[in-house]
Amino acid sequence: MHHSNDPLRRSFPAACYLDDSGTHENSRLAVIGGPVMVKEQFTAFHLGWDTVLSRHEITETIHMREFTKPEGKFAYLTEDQRRALFSDLVHEIKQNTANSVSASVLEQDFEEFFPRAKFKRLFGPAPLAFIWCIVINLTLAENAPSMPKVSYLVAESDNPAQMLEAHAFMRDYAESREDGGELIGSIAFDTPANVYALQAADMIAWSNRRKQLKIPFDRGFEPLERLTRHVGTGNRKSLHLHLAATRESTRELAGIINAEFPNPPKIGTIKLTFESS
Repeated sequence: MHHSNDPLRRSFPAACYLDDSGTHENSRLAVIGGPVMVKEQFTAFHLGWDTVLSRHEITETIHMREFTKPEGKFAYLTEDQRRALFSDLVHEIKQNTANSVSASVLEQDFEEFFPRAKFKRLFGPAPLAFIWCIVINLTLAENAPSMPKVSYLVAESDNPAQMLEAHAFMRDYAESREDGGELIGSIAFDTPANVYALQAADMIAWSNRRKQLKIPFDRGFEPLERLTRHVGTGNRKSLHLHLAATRESTRELAGIINAEFPNPPKIGTIKLTFESS
């Protein structure tokens, strides 16, 4: 990964940094998202993020829930202060990413095709959304042959085993179909406190969940709406793709996950519909 000097983890020129939003109990929509960066972008982003936080006198790790709950660490910020901070942070994200991705899964659809009575704690909406993020990156690679292999750094959670299983399934699946296994890199985990790109991932996931739930971007959160657009403003285009999993695509993916290798149906046959903006 870009933040590691371990030679075994430096072989992938692009990395996708992911965090989740809405995976708490009783949430009706789970989202995972984050930026994709090459090494040069990661380095510039890390320095820029640190500069922005210093300018705004922020010393704590950026976590979106700390802005919204009354007792949150950033609850003291005024609307104007939030607006200024998010404007600068979004600028850093847009200037230093190859693209960003996010995917959302409705709890109702997940429960229908992955009943908890069967899957218990073995699988959940978050790893299902993670699978869709990998599919998005594979889809981008199909349309951009020069796109390098993408590795994945995921924010640490209470149950990383589900993410590991989802990642292993996608690598095995793609290799069995001979249509992209070589494009799926390794997976690792870290904390947003250590990796600023994971703080950006939290912002991207939170913003796209807010958009999917049709919650207005107001009260100082307006700049975050830019993280949900296909094409950013400014001199440089910054592509963002969000896949809102439909009931039908969740049903089809459930069939693939439950199928036997080596000849399951091709994921590419599922109709993918990306959000437009």
